Amino acid sequence: MAKFTKIADFQLPELPYRMVSGSYDFSKQAVIDGNVKMLKAIKTNYGTLIKKWADAFELGEPVLTTFIAVESGGKMVGKNSAGAMGLCQVTYVSVIECVSKFKIITGQNLPDDFVTLLKNKAPYLLKITPNNQTVSSADKSKLESLLISDANFNIAMGGLSLRWILELTKAKGLTYLQKGIIGYNAGSYGRISAYKGKFVSAEDLFKDSKLKKETRNYIVQVLGKNGFLELYVKNNI
Repeated sequence: MAKFTKIADFQLPELPYRMVSGSYDFSKQAVIDGNVKMLKAIKTNYGTLIKKWADAFELGEPVLTTFIAVESGGKMVGKNSAGAMGLCQVTYVSVIECVSKFKIITGQNLPDDFVTLLKNKAPYLLKITPNNQTVSSADKSKLESLLISDANFNIAMGGLSLRWILELTKAKGLTYLQKGIIGYNAGSYGRISAYKGKFVSAEDLFKDSKLKKETRNYIVQVLGKNGFLELYVKNNI
């Protein structure tokens, strides 16, 4: 039985546009082939872990795989200028926020497998609360090291963060992938706050000039023509 709020159904493609940024054009066959190859590599390298955490947070394997594709291209990359790390480009701050406020936002306890992971890898995270999110400098360093070096841990935190933002931005009894994309990429309390409690289409978000180009590109990479979700389904990845 489902614990979390259902993700609203969407079409593939949901947007009648394709991603274009210089030579990175989703209409070009070479780019399409490269993206399919990337998705298959992510599935080969991390498919078991993706399924585990996609199931735990009721996201669906295609969705979590797609976020990894956009965020890191399937590479365990180091910390960037925004402090994001690893396959899912998770930040230390987002982990603290999502763990400490998970039940408040979702109405559910953290999944059992996730709690077991924290007990084994980062027990200090089980001590934080919404009113006391303090983590020692030593534990912060340990957490960042895990996010950079441990694929299982990073994907678990990516699943956590995505479910958290979906629930935070839900409306009319459903969560919406397009709103989750905005919150995941642009922050939980930024532009997405303008749509609190409201349905907003992927197209309207894509056309919202108050969102960064990077964020609007994210929407079309996931939900547009020849986007990662459409390629995943069409190619039976």
